[in-house]
This record gives sequence, C-alpha cells and structure tokens, in this order.
Amino acid sequence: MTWIARLKLLGGVVSVILLVAVLTVVFTQRVSHATSESASIEALSYPVGSTFGGVVTHVYVQQGGHVKKGDRLIDVRPTQTDALLSKNAKTPYSVTTDGVTTLLATADGSVADLNVPAGGFATAGQTIATVDEDDSLYVRAELTLSPQDYARILPGAAATVTLPNQRDLKGHVESLEVRTEAGQAVTTAKIAVKGLVDHGDLGLQSPGTPVQVSIALHDDGVFSGPLDTLRGFARSIGLLP
Repeated sequence: MTWIARLKLLGGVVSVILLVAVLTVVFTQRVSHATSESASIEALSYPVGSTFGGVVTHVYVQQGGHVKKGDRLIDVRPTQTDALLSKNAKTPYSVTTDGVTTLLATADGSVADLNVPAGGFATAGQTIATVDEDDSLYVRAELTLSPQDYARILPGAAATVTLPNQRDLKGHVESLEVRTEAGQAVTTAKIAVKGLVDHGDLGLQSPGTPVQVSIALHDDGVFSGPLDTLRGFARSIGLLP
C-alpha cells in the first residue's frame, strides 16, 4: 500500500470518527437552558381603596409619584355614615371632623395607577389607586416546556435576565406555577434578581419593562438525553404509559 493510499485511509478513518463524535454529541446533548417566551419586570404592589362607596373629593398624589408610608393619598366622602365604622378596611385611613375619609399609604412606593379622579365616584371595594412598593422588583417569565424539561427546573435554579440594553443580571428561580396545554408544561416563573434597582439603568429597571430570561436546567448526565428519547418513543408506540 502506497503512502498516498495510507494517508487517504487515515483521513477517511479520522473523518468517520469526527462524524460519529459530532452525531453522538448531537444525540446526547439536551437543552441546558430554557428561554422565556415572554418576560417582564414586576413589583409587589398594594391596592388603595375603601370598603364603602363615596365621592373622591381630593387626590394628593400623581401617577408615577413617590409616597412614604403614612402619606395621604386620597380623600373620600362616604355615602353612608355608618361605613366609617367598618372593621374590614384593608387600607389605613383617618377621618376628618366633617366625615371625609383620607386613605393613607401602607408602605413606601410609587403610584402605579390612579383609577378614580377627584370628583369621581368610587364604589365599595373598588381599587382607587395602586402603589408599587420600593425595593420589591422581580421578574415574571413565561415558558413552554416539555414535561421532562419542566422536571429539570430545580428550586433555586440559576437564571440570567437580559435587559433591553443587553445588560445581563444574575438571579434564581423563586417560585413556579404551571398548567398543562396540549401536553406541554406552560410555566410561569418568578425570578429573584439582586441586581434590580428601582428605576436603574436609566429607567429600564422599572415595572413593565420587557426582558429575556434564561433558566439553567438540571443535567442528569450524558445518557439522560438518549434515555428521554427512548422513553418518548416507547410511550408513542404504547410500550410505556
């Protein structure tokens, strides 16, 4: 055998080995991260309202404005005098001598919504305003996963949050909610992110900002991918339930 033939044979062997190696990696490799279909920055918030109906006589705050715990938010003149005796009020309040009820802030935060203007009527139990609490930002992400991949999201799994300016922030999965649609696990993940600061990154770190989330999935080893594939095939032909 000539040297040229030997080199061709060696090249063929090397090529086959490389091809087998690549196919093996492709076959055994499972997705190591799950990427969100949609995600946004959110904040813990509390509603401001009363257990009685009445006319909003004065609004002390503006949407987007900052409030401190105990600040006056809204004046309401109730339509029923005995409503002031309600023991079910969730929003702290004070009452003036002429019967006007002043709703107060329960925590520091920013006014996210104002639903009833001065002069408007607020029904019993209606949310008149919503306040986003300070230092309560988190990320809410929606993902669609196979049942196998859903099982690979462990408590505290590492997550990367990418802001619109392409800056990455590190976090972890704090909680999960799931529902099944068409055999897939439609998952809502709450991501805790230490690097989130109210209105940071020139305002990008604010409630409502869209982001992208990547969650690390637990890897059970090199044979997990083939085993999942075989199990899926066995179920498809009825060998497994």
